[in-house]
Amino acid sequence: MACYYSIKPTEEVGFDTRKGGFSMNKAELVEAVIERCAERHAFPSKVAATEAVNAVFDVISEQLEVGERVGISDFGSFVVKDRAARRARNVQNGEIIEVPATRAVKFTASQKLKAAVK
Repeated sequence: MACYYSIKPTEEVGFDTRKGGFSMNKAELVEAVIERCAERHAFPSKVAATEAVNAVFDVISEQLEVGERVGISDFGSFVVKDRAARRARNVQNGEIIEVPATRAVKFTASQKLKAAVK
């Protein structure tokens, strides 16, 4: 099975108060991938592991750019949602403003990932 379920916040992972908890940046993710998968998959170098992580992110981004859904078994799915134009109120002065239509990425966690987080 995949290596990501065993990754837990540790002292090495930075505490980001803006996000309200622990966060992991890409470099820390690469290190975790190397550590967790070293027995089964011998990455020849940190560069190779970084390229593998970047390739996964690139493929997901490219598919989302063209509007495709990306589903990763036992992890979750990414999909692009179109948000309609709408009216909103500026809370500072009460003025009604027009918010243009946008596209946003939505992630839905799989049942297995939800259970692992509980």
